[in-house]
Amino acid sequence: MKLKSGWLNAILIAVGLSTILVVTGLPSQASAQERKVSVPPSELPAVIRKAIEEAFPNGRIIRIQKEVEGEDPGQYDVDIRSGSKEYEVEISPEGNVIESKERAPAETAPAPEQEKKWTDSFALENCTFSSIGRNRFFILVPGNQLVLQSRTEKVVITVLDKTRKIGGVKTRVVEEREEQNGELKEVSRNFFAVCREHGDVFYL
Repeated sequence: MKLKSGWLNAILIAVGLSTILVVTGLPSQASAQERKVSVPPSELPAVIRKAIEEAFPNGRIIRIQKEVEGEDPGQYDVDIRSGSKEYEVEISPEGNVIESKERAPAETAPAPEQEKKWTDSFALENCTFSSIGRNRFFILVPGNQLVLQSRTEKVVITVLDKTRKIGGVKTRVVEEREEQNGELKEVSRNFFAVCREHGDVFYL
């Protein structure tokens, strides 16, 4: 199936960076219903930006997500690089830093000059594939939904409670709905599986 969405292509490239993938345990039913949207730095509320600047005066924002559904709606999850370290920061809608956690060395991406941009070997022979799992960039859990939106385009990626066997591998069905100027342009269903051993997500 040909992927036309630039959003999903970008996500797949990120998933391929196996040097910074982290395997975590399976979430509870409550976390499966969590929905977050990506927020560009230019649209960050002043109170949230102030909290970041006070906590990390010399920090650089890597990624911002806002929880719109789940246990903490309105909360901002921000990834920040400060010096040679990276932090995961949770900020309340009122601008209070709820939690700031430094990533362990295994979770932190290498410095740009040492960064490995492409993975050329996935060691498939060592993989036990599963239709449910997650890593730092991709949550393959039924009910999880990611919304990517600009002024004119919107892409909603939903992990469905459906599976399909492809080439002997049980995969999870992920639906992508693409809109432009409020009009539905494309609906596609893609198939993913996660390697339990190292957390890489594969598109079949």
